[in-house]
Amino acid sequence: MPYQQIKEAIPFKSPPAENLHVIVADDDPLQVEYIAALLQGMGFRCTKCLDSESVLGFIQDTDAALLICDIEMPGLNGLEITAKIRSSSVDRYIYIILVTARNIEGDYEAGLAAGADDFMLKPITPALFSIRVNVARRILNYQSELVQKTNSLMKANQNLQQDLLAAGKAQQAILPQKGLNSRFYEVTHIFEPSHYVSGDTYNFFLLDHECIGFYAVDVAGHGVRAALLAATVSHIVDQELFNSMTFDSSVTDYSPAKLAGELNRRFCISNAADHIAYFTMICGILDPIKQKLTYCQSGHPRPLHITKSGKNYWLGEGGFPIGLFEQSEYTNQCCDFAPGDRLIVHSDGITEAMNSELVSYGEQRLLKLMLRLPEDGLEDLSNILINNLQHWTCEQELRDDISMIIFDYKSNCHD
Repeated sequence: MPYQQIKEAIPFKSPPAENLHVIVADDDPLQVEYIAALLQGMGFRCTKCLDSESVLGFIQDTDAALLICDIEMPGLNGLEITAKIRSSSVDRYIYIILVTARNIEGDYEAGLAAGADDFMLKPITPALFSIRVNVARRILNYQSELVQKTNSLMKANQNLQQDLLAAGKAQQAILPQKGLNSRFYEVTHIFEPSHYVSGDTYNFFLLDHECIGFYAVDVAGHGVRAALLAATVSHIVDQELFNSMTFDSSVTDYSPAKLAGELNRRFCISNAADHIAYFTMICGILDPIKQKLTYCQSGHPRPLHITKSGKNYWLGEGGFPIGLFEQSEYTNQCCDFAPGDRLIVHSDGITEAMNSELVSYGEQRLLKLMLRLPEDGLEDLSNILINNLQHWTCEQELRDDISMIIFDYKSNCHD
């Protein structure tokens, strides 16, 4: 039957498919013309092939997304063509319908195993053909929509990562950019976020009479919400507020518990009924004249005090986190802090790091590590600590933020 007669004989037409390109492959030219006429009547663009080599070439060189291929082809057969397409690096999904005049048991299973999506037996009727091809069109449309949505999500995710990276840099800019070296004290610090942004924050200040004031905060939770709260605390507790809130004029001495109480009052008021934002904190003052440490612990991990003689003490009794209970009360605690002593303030990302057996790194391992550190030359402290935690957890990525401040009271400062 001539091509024009075949085309006019088609009684069934479907709504046109937008820009769908189909490759028709069969070693019978008449069969190729017949299928092409059916497809063109449905609104598809067609490319005709009589051998396997041209099929694979058109798959690579055109935008065809649907292949209708006879199993019995010269060169590679339809099953081999299908397998070759599935193993190739084509940049799109090719929907494959295999066609055969044979009704041999096992052909259908072999076709699906090779990667075909559908199967049709000859002779092909226009009505059934239209149904099968419309199924292919619908699936390809779904796949196209999925690709577009995936690309949109990837773009949004890329933008989000760039925003988080910028936020992380901004957050780190809030932290002290270097240590502190005063007449009496040397302060070293490390900060390693587990993600782009962190729920840890801290600062230290040189106060009147060569005193050092400090605080360290660890917000409950992770991610942007925790980072925003940490940044809020950093913004509120600047040197001026720290000095004014911790100095108790009634006893002409510092009272870090006043700062903890004021922050608790503020954050309890701002907490919404459906979300309670809270954080642990330790704040304190090192006084070189009185050779004393005064501190207030608000649920934060216990700081480590190592004396010049090598004795060590874990300080504090816990206390309530900030922003959790409006009625919480905070108290000052004191201890001697003499020349040659070292104070280590740290976040729970260190001591609570767990290995595969769910055993925490713990205070004792941290103590052993800190006792091995030299009295000076702490430049590699960050690498030493992170390597220890990675070795303990057997993981390269940290699960929690890490922050640490080390205060060294200089041994010869009173000479």
